Amino acid sequence: MREHNRSILEDSYATDISNARETSCTQLSRASSLLRAGISHIECVNVAQANFSIGYDNSDGNPLAVFAIGIRCKVSSTRSYAISKLQQIDENGITVISHYDFDHINGYRYLRPCAADRIWILPEKRLSPSSAERGLLALLKPENCIFLKDIDYSTTPFNRSMHTLKIGNLTIFQGNAKKIDTNQSTDENARSLICLVKKNRSILLPADCLYKEFPTNFDIEYLIIPHHG
Repeated sequence: MREHNRSILEDSYATDISNARETSCTQLSRASSLLRAGISHIECVNVAQANFSIGYDNSDGNPLAVFAIGIRCKVSSTRSYAISKLQQIDENGITVISHYDFDHINGYRYLRPCAADRIWILPEKRLSPSSAERGLLALLKPENCIFLKDIDYSTTPFNRSMHTLKIGNLTIFQGNAKKIDTNQSTDENARSLICLVKKNRSILLPADCLYKEFPTNFDIEYLIIPHHG
């Protein structure tokens, strides 16, 4: 697993690749420690046409794992609740950003500074980032970020042991980074990071990855349906 994790990680902040790999292994070790108790339940926050879900353990009400930080709701009471949840995110946990579309990351504006001290798992950075992507990355600390290299499944067939990242009872899969599909609203959707949580039940958070573009079949009990349907 350690060698596999090294193979799928990218840290473009670091100029020395061996140091980058060691930093990534340190990050993964810390992430595994944070999720030692496991994610026990998930809350899907109402953020209108956006994505924001929170995984908790049984010890307290603090966000242990966060899946996307989008917010687009306009009803004041709903928006206030979503913002309060964003402001609960502290350094004690991980956040998975599936892809860099606005509706998955624009909630960074409401995060407290301590949120930058948690572990962040993100896709490979784009060559031409949007203003929201630049804003998010400016908030984060490079030493706390794990960037997963893009995978083109048309040339690299899916291999579960090589193309997944397991942290506690969370497994992260990667969508097809090179797939262009007319049913996508953006080119980012196909490469979305897909999260599978298994406790007493299994639940899949596919982000905006089209079902037919999943890298593998999933045998699950619950599916968080993206707003794309």
